[in-house]
Amino acid sequence: MYTRSRLTTSALTLSLGFAALVAACGPPPPVDAPPSPTSAPSAVEAPTAMPSTTPSATPTAAPTVAPTAAPIALPPGMPATSAPLSATKFADELKKLGLDGKKAMPDLEKMDLAAKKKLMPLFTKALGYTECTGCHASDGDYHTSTRNMKISRKMWSQFVAALRDDKGGAVFCDSCHNGANKVLNRMDHKTVGKFMHENYVARLTRADKADNGCATCHGTPMQPDIIAKLWGIGAK
Repeated sequence: MYTRSRLTTSALTLSLGFAALVAACGPPPPVDAPPSPTSAPSAVEAPTAMPSTTPSATPTAAPTVAPTAAPIALPPGMPATSAPLSATKFADELKKLGLDGKKAMPDLEKMDLAAKKKLMPLFTKALGYTECTGCHASDGDYHTSTRNMKISRKMWSQFVAALRDDKGGAVFCDSCHNGANKVLNRMDHKTVGKFMHENYVARLTRADKADNGCATCHGTPMQPDIIAKLWGIGAK
Protein backbone atom coordinates (compact mmCIF):
# COMPACT_ATOMS: atom_id res chain seq x y z
CA MET A 1 0.00 0.00 0.00
CA TYR A 2 2.88 2.24 0.77
CA THR A 3 4.45 1.63 -2.49
CA ARG A 4 1.30 2.29 -4.47
CA SER A 5 0.74 5.53 -2.60
CA ARG A 6 4.30 6.55 -3.25
CA LEU A 7 3.96 5.92 -7.05
CA THR A 8 0.78 7.96 -7.16
CA THR A 9 2.51 10.79 -5.33
CA SER A 10 5.43 10.71 -7.80
CA ALA A 11 3.15 10.79 -10.81
CA LEU A 12 1.26 13.69 -9.41
CA THR A 13 4.46 15.54 -8.70
CA LEU A 14 5.69 14.97 -12.31
CA SER A 15 2.40 16.22 -13.75
CA LEU A 16 2.52 19.35 -11.63
CA GLY A 17 6.10 19.98 -12.69
CA PHE A 18 5.25 19.67 -16.41
CA ALA A 19 2.26 21.94 -15.97
CA ALA A 20 4.48 24.51 -14.29
CA LEU A 21 6.96 24.31 -17.18
CA VAL A 22 4.21 24.81 -19.75
CA ALA A 23 2.90 27.75 -17.86
CA ALA A 24 6.31 29.32 -17.75
CA CYS A 25 7.43 28.76 -21.38
CA GLY A 26 4.14 28.64 -23.27
CA PRO A 27 2.87 25.88 -25.49
CA PRO A 28 5.26 24.30 -28.04
CA PRO A 29 5.29 25.90 -31.45
CA PRO A 30 2.86 24.33 -33.88
CA VAL A 31 4.28 22.22 -36.65
CA ASP A 32 3.89 24.03 -40.00
CA ALA A 33 1.82 22.06 -42.45
CA PRO A 34 3.00 22.07 -46.12
CA PRO A 35 1.40 24.94 -48.05
CA SER A 36 -1.61 23.90 -50.03
CA PRO A 37 -1.42 24.76 -53.79
CA THR A 38 -3.37 27.88 -54.67
CA SER A 39 -3.70 27.07 -58.35
CA ALA A 40 -3.47 24.16 -60.71
CA PRO A 41 0.01 23.53 -62.04
CA SER A 42 0.53 25.27 -65.34
CA ALA A 43 0.68 23.18 -68.47
CA VAL A 44 4.12 22.44 -69.73
CA GLU A 45 4.89 24.86 -72.56
CA ALA A 46 5.84 23.35 -75.86
CA PRO A 47 9.44 24.09 -76.74
CA THR A 48 9.82 27.07 -79.07
CA ALA A 49 10.55 25.93 -82.63
CA MET A 50 13.97 26.90 -83.90
CA PRO A 51 13.93 29.17 -86.95
CA SER A 52 14.09 27.13 -90.11
CA THR A 53 17.16 27.55 -92.27
CA THR A 54 15.28 26.25 -95.31
CA PRO A 55 14.09 29.09 -97.64
CA SER A 56 10.34 29.56 -97.57
CA ALA A 57 10.18 29.27 -101.34
CA THR A 58 12.34 27.46 -103.78
CA PRO A 59 14.38 30.10 -105.66
CA THR A 60 13.39 30.41 -109.29
CA ALA A 61 16.17 29.41 -111.57
CA ALA A 62 17.49 32.21 -113.79
CA PRO A 63 15.95 31.97 -117.26
CA THR A 64 18.21 30.33 -119.72
CA VAL A 65 18.98 32.71 -122.56
CA ALA A 66 19.78 31.09 -125.83
CA PRO A 67 23.04 32.39 -127.23
CA THR A 68 22.48 34.99 -129.91
CA ALA A 69 24.04 34.17 -133.20
CA ALA A 70 26.78 36.57 -134.16
CA PRO A 71 25.72 38.93 -136.95
CA ILE A 72 26.98 37.96 -140.35
CA ALA A 73 29.79 40.26 -141.40
CA LEU A 74 29.07 42.01 -144.67
CA PRO A 75 31.75 42.64 -147.28
CA PRO A 76 33.07 46.23 -147.25
CA GLY A 77 30.55 48.63 -148.74
CA MET A 78 27.70 46.11 -149.04
CA PRO A 79 24.45 47.49 -147.55
CA ALA A 80 22.47 45.55 -144.97
CA THR A 81 19.38 45.75 -147.20
CA SER A 82 18.95 46.41 -150.91
CA ALA A 83 17.74 49.88 -151.89
CA PRO A 84 14.35 49.83 -153.67
CA LEU A 85 13.85 51.59 -156.99
CA SER A 86 12.66 55.19 -156.69
CA ALA A 87 11.80 58.09 -158.97
CA THR A 88 14.77 60.31 -159.78
CA LYS A 89 15.05 63.56 -157.86
CA PHE A 90 16.94 65.22 -160.70
CA ALA A 91 14.26 65.17 -163.43
CA ASP A 92 13.98 68.98 -163.53
CA GLU A 93 17.74 69.51 -163.56
CA LEU A 94 18.13 66.96 -166.36
CA LYS A 95 15.51 68.79 -168.43
CA LYS A 96 17.45 72.03 -168.01
CA LEU A 97 20.40 70.26 -169.58
CA GLY A 98 18.22 69.13 -172.50
CA LEU A 99 17.95 65.56 -171.20
CA ASP A 100 14.31 64.49 -171.30
CA GLY A 101 13.65 61.02 -170.02
CA LYS A 102 10.79 60.58 -172.48
CA LYS A 103 13.13 61.10 -175.40
CA ALA A 104 16.27 59.36 -176.55
CA MET A 105 19.28 60.11 -174.39
CA PRO A 106 22.53 61.06 -176.14
CA ASP A 107 25.64 58.91 -175.84
CA LEU A 108 27.67 60.16 -172.89
CA GLU A 109 30.90 60.14 -174.89
CA LYS A 110 29.38 62.27 -177.63
CA MET A 111 27.79 64.80 -175.31
CA ASP A 112 28.90 68.43 -175.47
CA LEU A 113 31.71 69.03 -172.97
CA ALA A 114 29.97 72.04 -171.41
CA ALA A 115 26.78 70.01 -170.84
CA LYS A 116 28.79 67.07 -169.54
CA LYS A 117 30.50 69.27 -166.95
CA LYS A 118 27.09 70.36 -165.70
CA LEU A 119 25.98 66.72 -165.56
CA MET A 120 28.93 65.48 -163.49
CA PRO A 121 27.79 67.11 -160.19
CA LEU A 122 24.50 65.19 -160.51
CA PHE A 123 26.49 61.97 -160.83
CA THR A 124 28.38 62.85 -157.65
CA LYS A 125 25.18 63.47 -155.64
CA ALA A 126 23.30 60.47 -157.01
CA LEU A 127 26.15 58.04 -156.25
CA GLY A 128 26.95 59.39 -152.79
CA TYR A 129 30.39 60.76 -153.65
CA THR A 130 31.71 63.91 -152.01
CA GLU A 131 34.30 64.79 -154.64
CA CYS A 132 35.02 64.26 -158.33
CA THR A 133 37.57 61.61 -157.33
CA GLY A 134 34.69 59.19 -156.87
CA CYS A 135 35.15 58.58 -160.59
CA HIS A 136 38.22 60.55 -161.64
CA ALA A 137 41.86 59.94 -160.71
CA SER A 138 42.89 61.40 -157.38
CA ASP A 139 45.78 63.36 -158.93
CA GLY A 140 43.38 65.61 -160.83
CA ASP A 141 43.85 63.89 -164.17
CA TYR A 142 40.38 64.08 -165.75
CA HIS A 143 41.43 62.43 -169.02
CA THR A 144 42.65 59.04 -167.82
CA SER A 145 39.81 56.51 -167.65
CA THR A 146 39.42 54.92 -164.25
CA ARG A 147 37.42 51.79 -163.46
CA ASN A 148 34.56 53.85 -162.04
CA MET A 149 34.51 56.05 -165.15
CA LYS A 150 34.17 52.97 -167.36
CA ILE A 151 31.36 51.59 -165.19
CA SER A 152 29.54 54.95 -165.23
CA ARG A 153 29.63 55.08 -169.03
CA LYS A 154 28.17 51.59 -169.28
CA MET A 155 25.54 52.36 -166.66
CA TRP A 156 24.55 55.40 -168.69
CA SER A 157 24.17 53.49 -171.94
CA GLN A 158 22.65 50.31 -170.47
CA PHE A 159 20.31 51.87 -167.91
CA VAL A 160 19.85 55.64 -168.11
CA ALA A 161 19.59 55.75 -171.91
CA ALA A 162 18.02 52.32 -172.44
CA LEU A 163 15.40 52.19 -169.66
CA ARG A 164 12.40 54.14 -168.37
CA ASP A 165 10.28 53.77 -165.28
CA ASP A 166 6.90 52.03 -165.41
CA LYS A 167 5.25 55.36 -166.29
CA GLY A 168 7.65 56.17 -169.09
CA GLY A 169 9.62 58.70 -167.03
CA ALA A 170 13.37 59.22 -166.80
CA VAL A 171 15.66 56.76 -165.06
CA PHE A 172 18.80 58.31 -163.62
CA CYS A 173 21.64 57.13 -161.37
CA ASP A 174 19.73 57.93 -158.17
CA SER A 175 16.76 55.80 -159.28
CA CYS A 176 18.75 52.80 -158.04
CA HIS A 177 21.66 54.28 -156.08
CA ASN A 178 19.76 57.01 -154.23
CA GLY A 179 22.92 58.51 -152.76
CA ALA A 180 24.85 55.27 -152.18
CA ASN A 181 27.64 53.76 -154.28
CA LYS A 182 26.55 50.14 -153.65
CA VAL A 183 22.87 49.27 -153.48
CA LEU A 184 22.48 45.46 -153.45
CA ASN A 185 22.82 43.03 -150.58
CA ARG A 186 24.08 39.91 -152.36
CA MET A 187 24.45 37.61 -149.34
CA ASP A 188 21.50 35.41 -150.38
CA HIS A 189 21.01 34.68 -154.08
CA LYS A 190 17.29 33.91 -153.81
CA THR A 191 16.58 37.08 -151.86
CA VAL A 192 18.50 39.37 -154.20
CA GLY A 193 16.98 37.62 -157.22
CA LYS A 194 13.46 38.27 -155.94
CA PHE A 195 14.36 41.88 -155.14
CA MET A 196 15.74 42.52 -158.63
CA HIS A 197 12.70 41.00 -160.31
CA GLU A 198 10.32 43.14 -158.23
CA ASN A 199 12.27 46.36 -158.79
CA TYR A 200 14.27 46.10 -162.03
CA VAL A 201 11.94 43.92 -164.11
CA ALA A 202 8.42 44.71 -162.89
CA ARG A 203 8.97 48.44 -162.39
CA LEU A 204 11.12 49.31 -165.43
CA THR A 205 10.41 49.41 -169.15
CA ARG A 206 12.67 49.55 -172.14
CA ALA A 207 13.04 52.65 -174.28
CA ASP A 208 12.93 50.48 -177.43
CA LYS A 209 9.50 49.12 -176.33
CA ALA A 210 10.78 45.53 -176.24
CA ASP A 211 9.91 43.27 -173.32
CA ASN A 212 11.96 43.94 -170.22
CA GLY A 213 13.36 40.93 -168.40
CA CYS A 214 16.48 39.56 -166.74
CA ALA A 215 18.16 39.26 -170.15
CA THR A 216 17.90 43.03 -170.65
CA CYS A 217 20.80 43.47 -168.25
CA HIS A 218 22.29 40.01 -167.80
CA GLY A 219 22.17 38.72 -171.36
CA THR A 220 21.39 35.24 -172.71
CA PRO A 221 22.47 32.88 -171.30
CA MET A 222 22.21 34.80 -168.07
CA GLN A 223 25.50 36.13 -166.71
CA PRO A 224 25.28 37.38 -163.09
CA ASP A 225 28.60 39.27 -163.26
CA ILE A 226 27.73 41.90 -165.86
CA ILE A 227 30.62 44.27 -165.05
CA ALA A 228 33.51 41.85 -165.46
CA LYS A 229 31.99 39.19 -167.73
CA LEU A 230 29.67 41.18 -170.05
CA TRP A 231 31.28 44.61 -169.99
CA GLY A 232 34.85 43.41 -169.68
CA ILE A 233 35.78 45.90 -166.94
CA GLY A 234 38.47 44.52 -164.63
CA ALA A 235 39.16 45.20 -160.98
CA LYS A 236 41.42 48.14 -161.82
